[in-house]
Amino acid sequence: MSDPEPKRSDREQHPGADSLTTSTSRGLAWLTGGFIVDRISSFGVQVALTYVLIEAELALWALVPPIVTLFVQIFISPMRDLLLHRQRRFELWAKQATWLALALGLSATALAGVAAVVASEVYHKPFLLWVMLLASLHPLICALNIVPYANLSRQMRFGVITGINVFSGIGRWVVTLIAALLLPEGMGALAFAIGLIGVESIKVLVSWRLAPSK
Repeated sequence: MSDPEPKRSDREQHPGADSLTTSTSRGLAWLTGGFIVDRISSFGVQVALTYVLIEAELALWALVPPIVTLFVQIFISPMRDLLLHRQRRFELWAKQATWLALALGLSATALAGVAAVVASEVYHKPFLLWVMLLASLHPLICALNIVPYANLSRQMRFGVITGINVFSGIGRWVVTLIAALLLPEGMGALAFAIGLIGVESIKVLVSWRLAPSK
């Protein structure tokens, strides 16, 4: 009579479970570490900006992010969340999602441009118009980054995602600081928009290069 076959452990029965847990834990560590590095470096650069820019320039820029972010949250964030939840059918959704993201991004940017005109009239700040018009490109750039970001998340390439986010976070503030030093006095608020749009554009190009969709 042969010996009974020994009972296999849960890890042997489900070999992918351990690798999934390890990948998830590693991804959480990457994202947490990247977030801490980004926050610390961003804080340092923003403190430096308070010595470079005058109070009126900082106050002018403070009017911009709430308006631009509103259009990102309304038009872009829901689609990003939807695509992340449809990862198993990513290849089926990718092409259509790219065109839909482009359409939503253009719509959000157009509406943000209209809001820029209204805001400049309401606050009686003509220069605010030019700052907001440049910053209004942000929803479009965020839209173009939806598909490659979802692709990287699907592939669980959290180290790459963290590297891109840290680069864009630090790079944005460094470019902002350089632009603030170069721009004439009174135009410092434009430095924030230059840093935001310039670095985020590079981020999109890098993301598409690292995670192209077919």
